[in-house]
Amino acid sequence: MFTDTITLEQFVKAKPAQVYRALTNATTLREWMCDIATVDPKPGGRLYVAWNAGFYACGEYLELEPGVKVAFTWYGRNEPGPTKVSVRLAEVDGGTQVSLEHSGLGLSAEWAAMHKEALEGWQG
Repeated sequence: MFTDTITLEQFVKAKPAQVYRALTNATTLREWMCDIATVDPKPGGRLYVAWNAGFYACGEYLELEPGVKVAFTWYGRNEPGPTKVSVRLAEVDGGTQVSLEHSGLGLSAEWAAMHKEALEGWQG
């Protein structure tokens, strides 16, 4: 069974400012995570990411604290509804401890595939 929240942590050999930039800059976001990205990094600003394989997601930035936190809504292709992604950054040993929380996933059967895909995507 799954829960309505995915929580992951990962150490990254980059400063918090660099990780923050990777989540708020279209060019850096494409280099790290997707094939297409459009961002307007301000509260209420848009976020659009897409992959050549056909998946895309859109949302809007909710919270932005440079080097500390990025939160945004997430609504992917064929997903049952919008969710929320919150990423916290903490400087540790010359790098960054990244804590990701993807919340608002439903618990019904229609969410099961999305939950599995989101978990695998964030782990990747």
